[in-house]
Amino acid sequence: MKKIHRFFYNFKVVDDIVNIDDFEIVNQIKNVLKLEIGEKLILFFDGKEILCSIDCINKKFINCNVLENKKAVLSKNDIVLYCAILKKDNFELIVQKVSEVGVSKIVPIITERTIKTNLNIERLNKIAKEACEQAERSDIVIISDIKKFKDCLKTEEALNFLFDFSGEEFNDLKINKKNKSIALFIGPEGGFTDKEVKLAKDNDFIIARLGKNVLRGETAAIIASYLLIN
Repeated sequence: MKKIHRFFYNFKVVDDIVNIDDFEIVNQIKNVLKLEIGEKLILFFDGKEILCSIDCINKKFINCNVLENKKAVLSKNDIVLYCAILKKDNFELIVQKVSEVGVSKIVPIITERTIKTNLNIERLNKIAKEACEQAERSDIVIISDIKKFKDCLKTEEALNFLFDFSGEEFNDLKINKKNKSIALFIGPEGGFTDKEVKLAKDNDFIIARLGKNVLRGETAAIIASYLLIN
């Protein structure tokens, strides 16, 4: 069976027809994927998605016939990843993989041991969008502006985890995370300071570790996200 490509697009259906006029999407369909009239694609936006078939391909737009309203595939839990800024390639890897896993939002944070303090948010949003399309999600990960660690401690999530080697083994924790919003905090190279761990504890965070080995930040972020979603 030929793969049906997915595109994140704020679509409007008029008389069972959708017009796609986003330059990047039109270029991808026409020149990169080389899709033809009659081939199918999926458009999704804000938890809604539709199955379409291409009816007309133009240099500036593509018209599609709507075949079916599809059931949206949404994450089981609302997961927000607060991750210390790492080197460019490592942070981009985090964004790609946790988007595939099902995280709903990523907040880059500056901690006491953070070295790099800037990111290309536009590029990260593009990486997140492509990862969500590839993973067949019906929503897109939100990349927040950079924030300071201490300003993120008063979260709105029901469960707050800070992953640090001083914490209790995650697999030993008896926590009901079903249908709960969750925040998870991952530190930089060198981890969180004792002061930061204490601040998290004072704000009723669960301090946990991921096994006996000391993990790199990008490894910890991906594994922790997966464990908390599943």
